[in-house]
Amino acid sequence: MGNAIMDDYYAVFDVTPADERNENYIQFGIGKKIAGHQFETEKDSETNILYNSNGEEMTAGALEMH
Repeated sequence: MGNAIMDDYYAVFDVTPADERNENYIQFGIGKKIAGHQFETEKDSETNILYNSNGEEMTAGALEMH
């Protein structure tokens, strides 16, 4: 069921409160995907974790184009 929902929505995890302000929480957001829009990542960043449409991890810095 989760995968079906995520076909139409995206999730964002923001660790800024814990990482930069020493708070004991992180922030989570969810939003509806917009047809034709691509998610961008920071090129060659070691923090990028990308997955293709089969759920397989891709190389950091790569974007899957639909």
